[in-house]
Amino acid sequence: MQYMNRQYPLTQAEKDKREEEQAERERQQRLSNNRLGVTIFQVSWIMAFIALIVVYWQLGFTEGWRPTAELAPNPILPLVATIAILASGFYARKGWKIAEHTEPKAKNDHKPDFQPTWMIAIVLGLVFFGIMMQQFFALPFGDDTELRFGMIYRLMIGYHALHAIVTVFMMWQVYRYGADHRYNSNNYWALEGTTKLWYFVIVAWLMFYAVLYLPFLL
Repeated sequence: MQYMNRQYPLTQAEKDKREEEQAERERQQRLSNNRLGVTIFQVSWIMAFIALIVVYWQLGFTEGWRPTAELAPNPILPLVATIAILASGFYARKGWKIAEHTEPKAKNDHKPDFQPTWMIAIVLGLVFFGIMMQQFFALPFGDDTELRFGMIYRLMIGYHALHAIVTVFMMWQVYRYGADHRYNSNNYWALEGTTKLWYFVIVAWLMFYAVLYLPFLL
């Protein structure tokens, strides 16, 4: 009955076209809702990282709290980690865009086009996580005055490393599930959403690096 809005019924081709248009509108609405949800998450959750930074700054004004030159963290290896995570974000976006512009097709024995690039992003993410773990244990443990810096330092490193490894695991799941060619121009949100969560991890790390390491470069 919904198609009887003219003097004569719609043809089957016209019905199919309308149904395709409706399905596309619904798909675009779901995509818009997903993007809004990720944006809200990024903006709200980054406040937790900012809170850690504020606490770190406040403690930094306490006399004697700053580490001595011998105990200060070396910023060089974390700089390598920064380069790795930035490169990982680049390759993750590239993989997402490859999938977004892939035409839907039947399953075949060929590896999906996005997978090689996506795997590079995963490996670089694991490199970043490995350096974070090294940094977590780089400073000596203890509650002596000169070692208190390490407490908040490890809290920030560990908190961020947890977010990093969870997101890398999500990237691996996308890689694994994508082996059946399910990701294409009609279905790429898994890559886009995961990449944007990775952006969140990247931005949080850049802020952490600025307060944890840049002062020791000056």
